[in-house]
Amino acid sequence: INSSNVGIITDAIKQRDQSSDCVIVNQLPSPYQNEVACTAATEADEAGFINFTLSRSYLGSESLTEHISNLMLSMSPKLAAVVQLGNPYTMQDAPHFPRYVFAMGGNTESVANCLDVLSGREEAKGKLPMKLNLK
Repeated sequence: INSSNVGIITDAIKQRDQSSDCVIVNQLPSPYQNEVACTAATEADEAGFINFTLSRSYLGSESLTEHISNLMLSMSPKLAAVVQLGNPYTMQDAPHFPRYVFAMGGNTESVANCLDVLSGREEAKGKLPMKLNLK
């Protein structure tokens, strides 16, 4: 999880599946954080990458750091989904992955809805209010 809203996300994940493991990294992860995240992804059947970006307006000014993009790529063999909570423009320069889930916020309801979609409990029906040019 790459998030400034860690508590809501980790609590929601643990409520749904107590055997899930959450690894927290910063936008500029240390070598240790990279190692822990990659090891956890390698040992898991599947992994998800949740990114949280909170900004006051959706002007396209947010972006992933190269460090996070590289971490995502290193996890790609096990990465089942990439979730973006908050500013969707953040993912515009992200590496290509076959499954993205977007939510416009990082509040409890947004997190719960994303996890429902990922678990198959709900169908993803929403549509982003802007066009993204994903890789």
